[in-house]
Order: sequence, then C-alpha cells, then structure tokens
Amino acid sequence: MPVARDEYKNLERGKQLVLFKGLNYAYNITPTDTDLGMDFAHGKLFIFGELKFKDTEMSKGQKEHFTNLVDAIRPEIPAYFLLARHEVENCMEDILAYEAIVRSFYYNKRAPNGSDWIVLRRTPEMNVKNFIDKVLIKHGMGDYIKITPVR
Repeated sequence: MPVARDEYKNLERGKQLVLFKGLNYAYNITPTDTDLGMDFAHGKLFIFGELKFKDTEMSKGQKEHFTNLVDAIRPEIPAYFLLARHEVENCMEDILAYEAIVRSFYYNKRAPNGSDWIVLRRTPEMNVKNFIDKVLIKHGMGDYIKITPVR
C-alpha cells in the first residue's frame, strides 16, 4: 500500500539519529539540520523551519546559518524561515509540526521597519499550517492550500 506523502516512508529510519561527529571545522563551523523545508511552484517560494521545545532558542550559529540560507536565495524569490514552539515533553512521542506555534520568522524581503527576525504574538491560531497558508495567499499561491485530514 502506498504511503501518504505527509508520512514517513520508513518510520524506523526516521527514528535513526544522524551524528555530526568528525565534522567540526575552523571558526566553530559544524553541521545543523533543518526540521522543515518546502519548495512551492518549482522554486518560486521557499519556506524553511525549525521546531524547538517550549522556549528553547536557536543557537547564535544556527540562527546565523538559517538567516544566510534564506538570504542566499535570489532576491526576487520569496523565502522564509520560521521558528516554532512545540510542547511535547516525552521524547518518545511524535511532534505534529502543523500544530507548533510560530514564534518568529525571517523573510528575505525584510520587515518594513528594517528589522531582521519578526517576533509574533503567541496565539494558538498562528500554528505552522496557518502561517504557511498565509504566506501562500500573500504571494498569490492560495491554490496550493489543501485541507488535509490528520490521520
């Protein structure tokens, strides 16, 4: 039976850690992973994201990396990086990314006031799914929005 596109194809592999031992470089450069990455309309809009437990912040290096990643995309292509909060304490429980609350985001077009990361008020309505839907509508890509039942 085919696996739905929003599910792991191999759940056991998804539980396997990728260790970055031996990949330390000069100037404190080490790898990081990204929790969420989406490409809409074959490279016309990019959304990346990181989910953190409660109020855990990204490290300075991680934040700088993700800011640089978004800025590296051509200026005419909208690109976002969101930081979202989840409350799943038990490491054996799965985290539903769409439910995580977006705390802040970075946009390669910058905020009107010239700031970098835009901090959002914490409201349950601004979960990852709703944030992505709003971005799609803002950029005229509302036809990508799909109501997907959660299994």
